[in-house]
Amino acid sequence: SAGEVMVGRVGANLKGIDLVEGADDLRRSLVEGRVEDLAAPASCPLPEGTPRKETTDVGRIILGAELAHKLHVKTGGCVSIMVPFSSTGTSTPPSFLFKVVGLFRMGFNEYDTRLAYVSLHDARKIANARGSVFGVELRFKDPMMALSMTREVQRRLDAPYRVIDWKELNHNLFMALTMQKVIISLLLVLIIVVAAFNIIASLTMIVLSKVREIAILKSMGARASVVARIFLVGGTTVGAIGTTMGILYGLLVCFLARLYGYPLDPKVYLIGQLPVRISATEVVAVAAATLGICFL
Repeated sequence: SAGEVMVGRVGANLKGIDLVEGADDLRRSLVEGRVEDLAAPASCPLPEGTPRKETTDVGRIILGAELAHKLHVKTGGCVSIMVPFSSTGTSTPPSFLFKVVGLFRMGFNEYDTRLAYVSLHDARKIANARGSVFGVELRFKDPMMALSMTREVQRRLDAPYRVIDWKELNHNLFMALTMQKVIISLLLVLIIVVAAFNIIASLTMIVLSKVREIAILKSMGARASVVARIFLVGGTTVGAIGTTMGILYGLLVCFLARLYGYPLDPKVYLIGQLPVRISATEVVAVAAATLGICFL
């Protein structure tokens, strides 16, 4: 990763990638162009008044769709990349000409508006101008491995480098999501408790209306526990039917959201579409908690 640069007049995060092993995410999110174009020959027109009309001494770049929209540039256009804090010794930061060979849309607004990709070969030119590589990014097949590999990476580097995992990098976002989950869980429990009070109220009315029948059962030898069990089964059955219908309705909404997509405003929610993941353990936990409250 070459770090922060200026693409035109817009600040962006430039990443140098291995075109063979390091471009999986980019391949999946491309909307225009090909990853291989980052290594293909390219040329850009030069300003009027120069001896030559165009130059082939250009890099190749793939921009985020929203970043390209900000720059008013399309695939095939050319942009200049300026490297701030360079170590060239000149007062003016060095500028490099790049041809836009593709656009990507990852669905995460922060990436689509601030991220650009170049090949490792082109990234080295920019890194040389700065005097150092800004950072190196490691990617694992399982994202959760990154959380447990931090110490191992630090041990292997054996140097005072700062290692940041994706959870620490997006700490505020994940803290907000955790808080939302806790609050939603509390609200869900309150809704279930209120619904359980409705069951208690309806059972109380049934008991009051069945006083004579209860008296007949007890006079025939039925114990109080047997009579209580009848109403316990009745209340649990009501809770079970409600729980089943509620979970089926919830799953239906989840499947529809996954099938047709639920669009969000990326500027507000950071992502353009609501992701849906159905967790069997959470569904079972909600059902068990609901039945437990109804039983009590």
